[in-house]
Amino acid sequence: MSKHMPGPYTPQEIASSTGSYWAILTNWTSHDENGSPGEVVAVVYGGQAARANAHLLAAAPDTYAACVGLLNAIHDSMTHESQRFHAAQIDAARAAIASATGAGEGKA
Repeated sequence: MSKHMPGPYTPQEIASSTGSYWAILTNWTSHDENGSPGEVVAVVYGGQAARANAHLLAAAPDTYAACVGLLNAIHDSMTHESQRFHAAQIDAARAAIASATGAGEGKA
């Protein structure tokens, strides 16, 4: 797996003089022992879609872990025939995992 900041991630709306934006933070518990609200993983702008996009990004570590776990469970418990029947969904999950880890970068 690619190296990423460990979760959980938390979306936090930040007010500024020019409007608001969303920060995706890790290690967020309100404030850590140094008074820091957590490390910034990403910043999301974009009006109405910003909130939804921030929550989607914040869910990424949990979504990735769930996808990997589900794919492993399917592989271990399904018969070869069942795996062939659901090949498109299994391939889509594998492609999503590869995208999340950067495994397919640089390939045309």
